[in-house]
Amino acid sequence: MARINVKATVTAPQEINIPLVRGDYSTTANIFRVFFEVFLSLFSTILGFILGLQNPTRVHWIFLSVTGLSALAFAISSFAFSRKAKV
Repeated sequence: MARINVKATVTAPQEINIPLVRGDYSTTANIFRVFFEVFLSLFSTILGFILGLQNPTRVHWIFLSVTGLSALAFAISSFAFSRKAKV
């Protein structure tokens, strides 16, 4: 067998920082994103229904506001947890 000795000098940084994605925050952000999409579709369906009515009642506007506020809350929660997932 042949033996080869090679002298080499290598320069490397003291530490290497690799951004990681935390799984627990990432999963929570994905769940909030799914709920956002569901409530956004419900909001748009109810909005279309209300626009088609001649005389919408107060109950229709309550359901519209609840689904709209829920979609907004889930969008904010999804954004907040997705930012926490990136360390």
